[in-house]
Amino acid sequence: MKVINFIIALVKFILYGEEVTQEEKNNRLNICNTCPFKHYNKCGKCGCYLDKKTSWSSESCPENKW
Repeated sequence: MKVINFIIALVKFILYGEEVTQEEKNNRLNICNTCPFKHYNKCGKCGCYLDKKTSWSSESCPENKW
């Protein structure tokens, strides 16, 4: 299921998204770094790679933290 979530996120980004500023990405990553669901470089809730998920304007935190 997590792979499907990532594929959906990728398609949304390709169709509707753009990259956020580096400052916004850093803010999002800082929040992720304190999250108990973070598992190495992935979100444990949705399975997305945090480096990509935090840089895409079409994405949001599954825990509504950003």
